[in-house]
Amino acid sequence: MRVNPSRQDSSPALEGSLAAVGLALVLSMASCTVQTESAALGGEPVATASQEIHSSHAGPAPWKHVLTCYGGCEAPHYDSSACNHHTSCGPIANGKWWYATERAAFHCGAKLKIVRGNKCVVVDVQDNGPADWVESNADAKCGTPYIIDASPLVADYFGGGCGWGECFLVDVSPVADDTPTGPDGCNTCDCTPGQVDTAECGNCGTHKRTCGGDCHWSGWSACEGQGPCAPGQKQSQGCCDCGSQERTCGGNCQWNGWSACEGPDPNGGADACDTGQSGPCAQGRKRCQHGCLGCVRIYDPQPEKCDAIDNDCNGSVDDGHPTVMGDSAPAYAAKLEDFSARASLAPGEIAEVWASFRNVGSKPWLRGKAWIGSVQAASGSASPLYAADHWPAWDVAGVLDSDVPVGASAYVKFFIQAPSKAGAKAHDEFQLVAPDGTLVNCPTPSVEVDLSVSSMPASRTHGEAKDEPQAACGCRQERGRSAAASGWWIAALALSLWQARRARSQVAAGTRTTPAEGSEHHVG
Repeated sequence: MRVNPSRQDSSPALEGSLAAVGLALVLSMASCTVQTESAALGGEPVATASQEIHSSHAGPAPWKHVLTCYGGCEAPHYDSSACNHHTSCGPIANGKWWYATERAAFHCGAKLKIVRGNKCVVVDVQDNGPADWVESNADAKCGTPYIIDASPLVADYFGGGCGWGECFLVDVSPVADDTPTGPDGCNTCDCTPGQVDTAECGNCGTHKRTCGGDCHWSGWSACEGQGPCAPGQKQSQGCCDCGSQERTCGGNCQWNGWSACEGPDPNGGADACDTGQSGPCAQGRKRCQHGCLGCVRIYDPQPEKCDAIDNDCNGSVDDGHPTVMGDSAPAYAAKLEDFSARASLAPGEIAEVWASFRNVGSKPWLRGKAWIGSVQAASGSASPLYAADHWPAWDVAGVLDSDVPVGASAYVKFFIQAPSKAGAKAHDEFQLVAPDGTLVNCPTPSVEVDLSVSSMPASRTHGEAKDEPQAACGCRQERGRSAAASGWWIAALALSLWQARRARSQVAAGTRTTPAEGSEHHVG
């Protein structure tokens, strides 16, 4: 039963007065008495003149309501105020179909789902609801500000809720207007109440939603567990002083590692620079390597060649006697054509050594300015094969006595003397020295003499070298001279010796000095 402004015959003040004076006659005038809200709530008087009807609900559905019932023309439900009377939307509230109030909040023909526990029914909105003063009293007693008046069929279905004083609470939520009424309308649920749905969201995260008592999903929760990036996303950053690097987001929404640091060469790689290395390796170009600016050589070390170039970039030109000639010949280069030396001598014995060298450099060898010397003596140690009576200097075995043009051959002859100890071994290398006082380094500018000292006593005579070749120029020995002639060449030899030593010492000091022009150079 309810007080409905659309069908009410008396004001709240009159109802209060009748209740106060106990006029039972008014209550018995009809077989179905219209009860006031005060009677429904235990006979407490209500003093209000408001007849407003709620037209909205606070918060999302479902909303908690107190269920009451009205209408009916047959026992056990008979309401004289509604039987054979039309609702505000038109139909008769005869208690035989699924109708309810809430027109002010929705519209005629709207459908509402009423749920209590595991029971559910859909009703058709067809009338206005109770006045707000009625709901205020219900709120004070039942704890919710909303009342829904429905057909007695609804109260029978739920097993209660026809009297306001029961505080029979139900959940109410709207459904589609074409939803069937009655319990069958609840079979159109989107989900099972309490069901939880989980889905992916954002960057590999997840969110959830829960099925409410109205069999509809609630809104999604916040997205949780997201990664820092989206799959396929790219990110770049600068590195070192000319590079950049990139990383990509993987399918797990986590960043993969950074790529190598790389960058373009300045000015397209055309800017020249000095690498600080030796020889041709000093030439470089500015490059961006691993993101960092540097000078990169444009020439890689190669095996050394005989070309006056530091091919292997070790700081020394034509070192190690390279035997392969380069594209251009150095100023001074010699190629050994033939060589003869005795392998065994008696203690103290003196023997002749000869060698033939071809001038394969780009400059001639000048008479008196080029010689052959002891490598061991040049390094600071006395030669074990030093022949004191025949060498112009302690480190010079012989001096050229004629010019040797480019492409010509020089016949070089000098003497060695065996150590005085029988059974001894002696070794020395004899290398050509250029007119500028530097060693001729390549391709084969030297001869090596390995000597064994026999137990035979020394004859002190000159041993003869085998198959002595004929040459147009070279270092030579003259014999059978007169005393005057011998005195002349001894003086010349002394001068040559002094000049040779001076040349070697000044070459070591960075100056160039050679034996004098025009002097004869004798071996021995």
